[in-house]
Amino acid sequence: MEMTEEQGLEILRRITAAYPQFDLDGPVGEERIELWVERLLKMPYEPVLHKLNHYIDAHHFPPTIAQIAVELPLDNGFLKQQQVWAAQVKAERESGRMKTFLDYLPEELRGTYSRLLEGTHSDK
Repeated sequence: MEMTEEQGLEILRRITAAYPQFDLDGPVGEERIELWVERLLKMPYEPVLHKLNHYIDAHHFPPTIAQIAVELPLDNGFLKQQQVWAAQVKAERESGRMKTFLDYLPEELRGTYSRLLEGTHSDK
């Protein structure tokens, strides 16, 4: 979830409070606010705040945007689909109705493939 403008300004207030040299006054300060908020709005608030807090604990100078940046995870539709499939397979196994790949073959191939499998089992 992306950060709100108010949350972006809160990040800037926190940096300013921790680092007096992080100047937000005057025309350069206004540009700094615009730039930072523009970039921060594309990031999740809580992880950025967490990263900033750790940065403040370890550094004497204010951070750059890159030093506290956190990217939102990409929406991975395929991963979600795999999770759905895994849940379906688990439900099938638990119900005792587990299908084999033969159940998904067209009828005309099912008989042929079944005979081939029987032939391999009889060789053992």
